[in-house]
Amino acid sequence: MNRDPKRTRKAYTAEDFCFFVDHGYNKPEERAARAFMSLVQAKQLPSFALGFFSDFKHGKASKAPWEEQALVHESFILLAPMPIDGGFTGTMLAENEVAGQVIEVQHMGQTWVIQVPDFKDYVKAENSIEIDVVRPPEPVPPGS
Repeated sequence: MNRDPKRTRKAYTAEDFCFFVDHGYNKPEERAARAFMSLVQAKQLPSFALGFFSDFKHGKASKAPWEEQALVHESFILLAPMPIDGGFTGTMLAENEVAGQVIEVQHMGQTWVIQVPDFKDYVKAENSIEIDVVRPPEPVPPGS
């Protein structure tokens, strides 16, 4: 029996030996905050999302282009999108007018057609939500 409460059987990780590691960097909330602040810095944040500023202001804007960090529509944002089979997962901010709708969003300099999940609230903010891609962007012909 282990009587010392300070001792654990958990193996050490590389982060245990780093002094300056950002422990929140890979957490979904931190990636979303960085993406949100990148949209603010690039002046691409839709006006409805300003109400969420206090929830994301702790993030530092990423050096990656904002187009890579979010799917953006005037009434919808998917922050820190991660590709999954048939769509994306990430932190969704959306107005009720797009709930359950098929909309066009900008991502990676291309137009994607997605299905927004249905919801009843006036404005919805939800982490780890899955978004289905209805139609991916048209492939760019070689040499264009």
